[in-house]
Amino acid sequence: MKKLFTKVLCSLVLLAAINPLFAQDNTLRRSNQAEPITSSNHTRGGNWFAYDDGDFIDAIGGPQTFSWGIMIPADKLSEGQTLTKVSFFDYAMQDGEINIYFGGTNAPEMLIHKQAFSTTGTKNIVEFDLTAPLPLFGENLWVTLYTNNGDSFPAAMSENSGDKNGRWITLDGTTWNDITAYNISGTWMIRAYIEGYESISELSSSVSVYPNPVKDQLFVETEMAVKEISVYDVFGRQMTTVYDQQTVNVSELSNGVYFVKVKSENNEVVKRFIKK
Repeated sequence: MKKLFTKVLCSLVLLAAINPLFAQDNTLRRSNQAEPITSSNHTRGGNWFAYDDGDFIDAIGGPQTFSWGIMIPADKLSEGQTLTKVSFFDYAMQDGEINIYFGGTNAPEMLIHKQAFSTTGTKNIVEFDLTAPLPLFGENLWVTLYTNNGDSFPAAMSENSGDKNGRWITLDGTTWNDITAYNISGTWMIRAYIEGYESISELSSSVSVYPNPVKDQLFVETEMAVKEISVYDVFGRQMTTVYDQQTVNVSELSNGVYFVKVKSENNEVVKRFIKK
């Protein structure tokens, strides 16, 4: 029995060595799509931020799991804006996650939103509403996708736009690289829907929260007549609410990032804070 097991094991190893379809493939490669595809749903203009030109040229795959995404620099964003939707070109059937981060120049720093998705390979742009609107704070914003189906070539690309922030990728979840480091040229077809106006940003600057980070009591300083203050976690779940006061007890919250929504009679402002 032991000799038989050894022979079978050796046969499997030999098969993996000579048959690339049998072995796990961890090399990034292109799908070699024969013809470019122009999406009938560009989701361009208005509040959509995109690096790609809307014309699909190829898709990347190989490793079973990896992440790819875009980074929107802080100088293109304003405090008071809100990220509400993400879209991307649906080239292949896959299950994955939309992951949103704040901060970081060459790699994302703080995960603030995670949301599962499934696609069917419609060969078109698909849109996903975030489970809760995500307030922005003028920091670098990373919009990334994670796949469990890398062998189906899920990462859709358009022509290279020339901006490295439209072509980030990681194979291990930690080290992020420009896709050109793998001798592949292109721009990810990932877009972010960002709402917000200058007047909102100006209103936001009239409200401050302290201390931040906070341990027990969070204070709200504003000249607005505060009607309600609510605290939400990064997944949009309401944690606590107080009325007609400007202090919130957050001592029972777990450590992490939260958002506080301050409401007056006619306005509302969202601020971020860290519970330590």
